[in-house]
Amino acid sequence: MSLGDAFEAELDFFQDEEHRRIVTGTVRGQVELECQRCLQPMVQPLDSRFRLAIVYNDEMAKALPADDEPLLLLPDESLDPASIVEEELLLSLPLQAMHSEAECRIQTEFKPETDDTSTATEPTRDNPFQVLASLKKD
Repeated sequence: MSLGDAFEAELDFFQDEEHRRIVTGTVRGQVELECQRCLQPMVQPLDSRFRLAIVYNDEMAKALPADDEPLLLLPDESLDPASIVEEELLLSLPLQAMHSEAECRIQTEFKPETDDTSTATEPTRDNPFQVLASLKKD
């Protein structure tokens, strides 16, 4: 995986009506991945929108509305915005990177090389079990 030239990230920090600490944002950019079908490089655009609620324990996470994803943070721990952006980029990667079928240049037929000179110059090999055949006769 190769990262693109740049990523754009926009983060907003605020408190909602319930006084929960919320982080919303978007992350955009593109990465170069290897197509899983044809093994050729491909450019994959990434665009992630997220809404995270800062929680300090599992009970707080369970009480969140369905729209909010929990971001577990210890009370004395500082928040690292770069780690939020990195995690959102990783979550927005496709499970299987593949070109569309029209763009994919997969090789479907494999033909043996037809070089007549290679078969003529191959030395004949002795059978390693030929010695056992002579022992059997004795």
